[in-house]
Amino acid sequence: MSEMNNFENTQTVHTHALLVEDESQENEEDQNNNEFVFPDPREKQKFDLQMMVVYVSVSVYIVSASVTATHVYPESMESKLSWVVIFWDVLCIDLSSVGFTMLGFVCTKVYMSIDTSEWRPYVGRCVLFVWIDVMVATPFAMIFGALSALMHAKFKGKDVALTLLEGITGLAAFDFKQHTAAWHSLNPTIWPVLNLIWCLVTMHMTVQANMFMKERFGSHGSYVITVMSVCGISLLTVFGVVYEQSNVFYANVRAPSYRLMEFNLGLHFYFLLMRQDKLVIALTNLLQRIDSVVYVTFLCVWWTKLGSPRTSDLDATCIRLYHFNSCLNDHNIILMRGCLLALTILTSIETGKLGFMRPNLRHVPVVGVLIACTTFCWPFVQVLMLILKIMLGGSVTTLHNSLITFIIPLVLVHVAFLYVKLVKPVLMVNSKQVISQLVMRYRESQELNPVPSDCESLPGSDPE
Repeated sequence: MSEMNNFENTQTVHTHALLVEDESQENEEDQNNNEFVFPDPREKQKFDLQMMVVYVSVSVYIVSASVTATHVYPESMESKLSWVVIFWDVLCIDLSSVGFTMLGFVCTKVYMSIDTSEWRPYVGRCVLFVWIDVMVATPFAMIFGALSALMHAKFKGKDVALTLLEGITGLAAFDFKQHTAAWHSLNPTIWPVLNLIWCLVTMHMTVQANMFMKERFGSHGSYVITVMSVCGISLLTVFGVVYEQSNVFYANVRAPSYRLMEFNLGLHFYFLLMRQDKLVIALTNLLQRIDSVVYVTFLCVWWTKLGSPRTSDLDATCIRLYHFNSCLNDHNIILMRGCLLALTILTSIETGKLGFMRPNLRHVPVVGVLIACTTFCWPFVQVLMLILKIMLGGSVTTLHNSLITFIIPLVLVHVAFLYVKLVKPVLMVNSKQVISQLVMRYRESQELNPVPSDCESLPGSDPE
């Protein structure tokens, strides 16, 4: 526990270079060298390891989304990769929970390293950085998703409207019924990015609430707010298992309400570790001792899903990730087990048990590319599948789904890199200029038309 005792040491994270501020910041090498500066090299190592876990989780999700996108229609039942579709669904559910919990911990570490006054403009730039991808991907998803649906006689105008609504609001909460006649997004795999936006927006309020509970009730306040988060995750898990013939699991697994609870769990775990209470030390000791058992158990659970048969009944109400996916067994949808895996990994990193790994990562380009890949994955696959079906035919495309699924993530990463490198900086600069002009006009209108105070006479009223 010597490494754990050093957790309270002050650390500094310079995040001013995370986003491109203007066109003059073209020197990527200098920018990346100053992303994160820690006075203690061990803290830099821990941070890199935690971010690497996030990157691995997102990468697995991108591969899972690619597999899902190529097996979305009934003719894909004959694909050679049908035996791994269920495996990737289960892997996606667990590792998405790992990613959000880990992000809550890492973002809190960044939040506590900068002044509170700097957080609002910083998170504003982060949200803009992510939202640009959403706004670019939404029309592509609407156009090519509609074309793909027309080819398979599954087009619904309300799906186009829902895709536009999700792109504008950033809320992946309107697709809550799995029946084929219900509303469904034409970019279904974008939900992690949308939920990330709301996690960043609400983070300041959550941190302030945590600090308020700590000041008001001491260490017990931290436990209360953490237990509330754990109880929310546990209740959704229990209801999803008990009511497996309902939409409980389907409506919550991609919803921002549930993902916020996972994000906040990582946030609260950071504060508990920082305060070093006896209960937390006991918990971390336990997780540290059983971490190997946890890892092996998860590997066994995932391995058993290889070769699971797919179901073709899309109108059945069951446990599934997307409305076009196969049904899952009830023991595969224990949502909180992904959180357990995340807490175990965090404990291993913070205690130095994974200290043998010494990554030296450049976070800016990796984050930008992974966000772009997640946002554009579904429309990119739809475009590629449309081209291949027109050129080769549907039967040939289905026959070579294994090769296509292997190629898609590789091509997607390169396309996303070019987009982040060449297109997104221009969009960032133009978006900031537009926002600045709108803010300036709003302030000018407020100065020209000031709101009258209570003691002033209203227009048209008698001054006497």
